Amino acid sequence: MVILLLCLSILINSCANLEFHGNNHLYDPKFELEKGTAENGGKIKFETIATKNINKSEIFNHITLRNIAYHQITFKKMNSGDKGIQSKNSDAKVTAIDSTLAHGNSLKLKELNIFGCDLIECIVGFVFYSSVGSGKAIIDNKVVDFKGVLYHKFISNDGFISFGDIYVYDNHFPLILCPYKNWINTLTLSEFKPKEGTGILFDKFYNRHILQPMFPRNPYATRFICGEIYYSSDRSSVNIGYRIKFLLNTDHKALETTNIDLLKDKLVCHKQQKEDDYYHFVHGTYNGKETQMKYLNLKSPNGVNIYNDTKIYLYNKADQQIKKLNEQGVKMGNNFISIEPVCALSVKPLSASIKLYTKDGKEVAFSSSGNNTAKKVLYVDEKIVKDVKDYKCRVVVDGTNKEYIKNFYTSTFDAQLISPQSNGDEKIIKNLTLKEDLKGFGKYSCKLIPKDGVNDRKREQNIKGLTFEMVPSGKLTTLKEELWNSTTDAMIHCDIFAYKDSKLSDMSVTLSNTSKYTNSIKADKKMFAEETTYIKFKILDYINENKTFEKINYNCIYKTADETVYSVQKKANIADPELMQSDYDDTSSDDSKGTTILIILGIILIILFVATLIASIFIMKKLRKNRNIRKQLGLGRSSSSSASSSSSFSTSKSSMSGLSGVKSNISGINSNMSGVSGSVSGLSKNTSSKMNSKVSKVSKPTPTSNVQRINFVTK
Repeated sequence: MVILLLCLSILINSCANLEFHGNNHLYDPKFELEKGTAENGGKIKFETIATKNINKSEIFNHITLRNIAYHQITFKKMNSGDKGIQSKNSDAKVTAIDSTLAHGNSLKLKELNIFGCDLIECIVGFVFYSSVGSGKAIIDNKVVDFKGVLYHKFISNDGFISFGDIYVYDNHFPLILCPYKNWINTLTLSEFKPKEGTGILFDKFYNRHILQPMFPRNPYATRFICGEIYYSSDRSSVNIGYRIKFLLNTDHKALETTNIDLLKDKLVCHKQQKEDDYYHFVHGTYNGKETQMKYLNLKSPNGVNIYNDTKIYLYNKADQQIKKLNEQGVKMGNNFISIEPVCALSVKPLSASIKLYTKDGKEVAFSSSGNNTAKKVLYVDEKIVKDVKDYKCRVVVDGTNKEYIKNFYTSTFDAQLISPQSNGDEKIIKNLTLKEDLKGFGKYSCKLIPKDGVNDRKREQNIKGLTFEMVPSGKLTTLKEELWNSTTDAMIHCDIFAYKDSKLSDMSVTLSNTSKYTNSIKADKKMFAEETTYIKFKILDYINENKTFEKINYNCIYKTADETVYSVQKKANIADPELMQSDYDDTSSDDSKGTTILIILGIILIILFVATLIASIFIMKKLRKNRNIRKQLGLGRSSSSSASSSSSFSTSKSSMSGLSGVKSNISGINSNMSGVSGSVSGLSKNTSSKMNSKVSKVSKPTPTSNVQRINFVTK
């Protein structure tokens, strides 16, 4: 028994790991077109591409598909009801994945005799050929014996497959059927992507079809594209839709358009009717791009809006074709429809205002200025600074709560937030964020910018502009913290203007419980100094009075143009209080020592100067005396000259020796003074580096004039 169970388990596991390799089972289904329109009027093209395949698929639990070749079917048009394509190879039955009814995303197989790609159904994806079983039996009986497996793709040489031609009379844009999301089963490794996301969806459509108006998306349109088949297996696609045939100047008159006031009138063709009697579609150019026609559900707009340059087309719900589709869904034979609108409405300009919104869509409520009721002010508190990250301008219609009207001017204008500059320019604000350091506060405006680039005041005359000021409220306490690492960081100051129209009204400083100063108090005013753009506290004067500080807190108190008062609190943290205090002490000590040395050196210089002056006077007197003696003596007699020459030479030598000594002393004095001057200069530089002050260098004294050589002659 155990051996039997083991064998059964091995058999089950081996079956679970079975693989079908398509490249080993190439199969020719011998397709033929029974009825339809081929590409360019020629035969439909069937082509198996053995070199291109899907590597692996596990849509079945009992077998893995590998190396499945593509089979491309190229054609142009296939109308619903056509017999379509049929396999003429009778040795195998054809099975495909079903996507009809409510089976859009579930695995259900069905046997096919003929198939195609039309509005009812488009057979794409895996198609199985087997003589053992077909349809549901492949799953139930775990069929693995396939003649072949191919991956079907419908393509077109020009990238467009048409369901047929639709005739459009002037502006009578008809409602037509288009495929929708479940038109193709996603298990086929493909999907249908609708072009439009809005339209009429009845329950009987099972999300496989949608009712949409056909309209030209551009003036030269010849096709109306419902969407595209996207093949995820190779990332290729083909468009699906109708050909448009416009008929002008026929018996069909242009659809009359009635001009209405959206705030007063109903969206109906006749006054006695109800809005719920119609389906409404809004036709216009959105964001200056492609023309669109969106379904407007008045009870649930879902983002669809009526704009000032759009028209509204109304379709009667009582139309027999619409009622039949609602009751029966899409059936073979009744799907090629064209339902014309009953009337069209154009809209009058509406009164609107520019309003300010937060990033999450909340409208900003303004207050009136205290002395100017027309001025709009946003008083900003701590909650606003913390919670609100950005602001945007928006044009909103006045006096209505209808969601589909609020954005009436959005397709025509952008509302740009700007900041007026002092030179008359305007700065565009792309991201306005208020911060506690008061960045972002001030005056702003919202400016209308036409999306088509045409400035026309007539278009703007119904829109009220917005200018406002963002002001810190009295409840906003702004705290800034600073870190002082040394005395050079010690700067206690307040900017005179926090921003334009917000001026400093007072300043207070607290350094300890007993050391408090306020600029507006007369006795304290000497401790403050006004500079060009700020007012500072004289911290060095405070320190030089041998006062200490336990804490450094100061307030900058501002007042706005409308008398709103707010404060900016600042707190300075000292990295090392002891080092900070020693820096001040060392500076004061060095200043005292430097002053004493300068006084001593000054006294020495005065003494040396006086001594030099006295010596100079003494020498000058002696020279003058010798000159007088020489004049009195004259040249002498020649007889005595010879006798006295020796004595005269000796005397002269002695005198010159004395003068030489005096000269030497004077030179020494000059040398000493030069040395002193150098010492003073060096000391001055050292003192300057510590005190940040300059001391002028002492000039060297002028040397004494050269002493002339004098010969004394005795009688």
